[in-house]
Amino acid sequence: MTGPLGPTRPSARALIEVVRVIHVPHSEVLARLGRAAAFMSRFSTVLSLNYDVLVYWAMLVGNEDAPNRFKDCFLNTKFQQDWEPFREPYRTNGKATLVFYPHGCIALAADLAGAEFKIHAEADGALLDAVFQRWRAGNTSPVFVSEGTTEQKCAAIHRSPYLSTVYEEVLPHLGESVVVFGWALRDNDDHLLDALCCCGVPRRFAVAANPGAANLDEVEARIRQKLAARLGPNEFELIFFDRSSPDCWIAT
Repeated sequence: MTGPLGPTRPSARALIEVVRVIHVPHSEVLARLGRAAAFMSRFSTVLSLNYDVLVYWAMLVGNEDAPNRFKDCFLNTKFQQDWEPFREPYRTNGKATLVFYPHGCIALAADLAGAEFKIHAEADGALLDAVFQRWRAGNTSPVFVSEGTTEQKCAAIHRSPYLSTVYEEVLPHLGESVVVFGWALRDNDDHLLDALCCCGVPRRFAVAANPGAANLDEVEARIRQKLAARLGPNEFELIFFDRSSPDCWIAT
């Protein structure tokens, strides 16, 4: 993790370099961002565990037709600790979707004093350039978790005001139904599942999967065991759905 911790750690620097090399350009995904926004709009809260800015870009596209339909609770680049009022729909919008990054994002940064902020650019396609320019300048560091074990990740989260707020206030109160897309729920993310289930609220889980996967039974058994340990046996409903279903994320 970076930010108030001081210089970027070697693991974070390595991750930064990987992201810089492999992140898809805005122009190559623009045609799909509308479908991503449509999928996200079905939920009151979206949490992205990816470091990339695909969800960020999808939010911007979704807000073109319905301003402030998607909100990340940042105002003038600063995260608002009193984030609950953002759930109120904006003007004629019937709903609002709040978006958070439990492990951070490359667009989130901290200055040398540890103050966290969101990097922005005038043009959507210029965001990556703005992010990498900030990092190269040496006076900011990205706010994301790059540690390996769940204990290390949890410790890093608690050193960031933004990440700790998401962990302590958002994750435990997602509601009774949770949809999981692209998250394997492995042991190194047990801290997220602990926070998600700490209040015993979720009762229905829908997990995206590849129906043809040879290890699907093994994955189901592992996830069911994790949920039972936190919520109690027979205290929840777990279903799997085809990750390539129509209108699912960017599926056609």
